Amino acid sequence: MDAALGPAAALCRASRGDVLEDEALRAVALRALHEAVAVANKCGERLGYRQMTREMLAAGRRSGTRRGAAQVSRTEKTLAPLLAAARKTRTPTPILSRLLRLSRRLEAVL
Repeated sequence: MDAALGPAAALCRASRGDVLEDEALRAVALRALHEAVAVANKCGERLGYRQMTREMLAAGRRSGTRRGAAQVSRTEKTLAPLLAAARKTRTPTPILSRLLRLSRRLEAVL
């Protein structure tokens, strides 16, 4: 769940709640969540996409904190291990990979 909401919020310097309120950003977060669940399942964790979606939506509604530069740097720590597992299991993660690339670009200019 954090791999889906955190990077999108950090890139937009928005709260997780803001991400979920915006239709386009919510779609990105849900796609990222789908990829993260797929990786976890391939690694032997049994996560249900529907349950994780409900949890993400509930958590996002409770979050009003705006994210800044510190959150951008945490994106690397959140996504790098997940993407390493995706490569190992050969699970496609185009959205998560893009979020990490964008986060690295943003961090370079902050």
